[in-house]
Amino acid sequence: TPSATDITYGQTLGDSVLSGTFVDQTTGATVSGGMAFRSPSTVPPAGIAPYSVTFTPSGADADNYTNGATDVSVTVNKRAVALTGTRNYDGTASAAAAVLTVSNKVGGDVVTVSGSADLVGAGVGAQAITSTSGLTLGGIAMANYTLTGAGGAVTIAPAPLTVTADNQSKAQGAVLVFGSGSTQFTSIGLQHSETIGSVTLACPGGSAGAVATTYPITPSAASGGSFNANNYSIGYVDGTLTVAGAADPFGEYMAGAPDGQRGALDTPYNDGVVNLLKYAFNLSPTGPDCHTLAEGGTSGLPRVMHVGDKLRLEFVRRTAEKNPGITYTPEFCTGLGGWESINVVEISADAIGTDGVWERVVVEDPGTGTARFGRVLVTQQ
Repeated sequence: TPSATDITYGQTLGDSVLSGTFVDQTTGATVSGGMAFRSPSTVPPAGIAPYSVTFTPSGADADNYTNGATDVSVTVNKRAVALTGTRNYDGTASAAAAVLTVSNKVGGDVVTVSGSADLVGAGVGAQAITSTSGLTLGGIAMANYTLTGAGGAVTIAPAPLTVTADNQSKAQGAVLVFGSGSTQFTSIGLQHSETIGSVTLACPGGSAGAVATTYPITPSAASGGSFNANNYSIGYVDGTLTVAGAADPFGEYMAGAPDGQRGALDTPYNDGVVNLLKYAFNLSPTGPDCHTLAEGGTSGLPRVMHVGDKLRLEFVRRTAEKNPGITYTPEFCTGLGGWESINVVEISADAIGTDGVWERVVVEDPGTGTARFGRVLVTQQ
């Protein structure tokens, strides 16, 4: 009575080991010989089924007996699937069926999985599958496979991460410090609500001497936060530092003057008033204008007033917030020599309009005498 050892789906009948004896049905004597499957190369499906075995007598019995045949029951166990897959890091210790492949399929078998598997870890590298309880087999060959005893691994690749330096700006002459520990950046690609603590920024335009133009802000060395840089393929994108040129209100004011005659000491209209004074006292920059300030006026050269025995000057002045580079210095003297600004008394400074650009100022000569003179010295830094 022959018997056969179990095999696993994917093995041939020839991989099953036959054992047992053949007996002479008349005498009860054991007949020497060997057994073999009639179709040893057959790959049987999973299950229990009979398969034909041939007995060939040997030795002295070969002359007394002919070949015999019978069936033997063979158990074919289901094949435990081996799973492989590759996906990018996502911060989780699981693998969706979409990334899993049955790597030990037999021939052209169609066998699939659905659901998800648990992994031993979440980080980059080969992560072994620790549980397939969340998976289900499918496909027309699924009956020959099992998830019991299944295993394998998923290769976790670094996730793409882009870190971009924020654009920044500063005025020419200002200092902007760059270096490590900066939070002036944005990122795209962080997984599982992870964060970056800071980056290092480098920029050649941060010094006070940087000329007015644009400079690259180069990020690097993302660190801190809850992310692990080893789990990402990090790409860094430059931001832009814009250095704005110093304001030039004088140049803007004189834009309507003839080309080549817009300098501070030019007199393009031959009216005896240089451009700097036109700018300082709100005179027209586009034509002849040398009028004196009227009482309560908003433009004009300084006017002289006598109040009792004191000499006063009234003039319009750009406010401190709106006159970069311009200084007004009221001065008085005797005999047109020895001009002095010491102890000059500012009587009033009243705003003109609501834009905060101009104010009307009255100052008083601290000196006495019958021949006193006054002026307002305007200088440009």
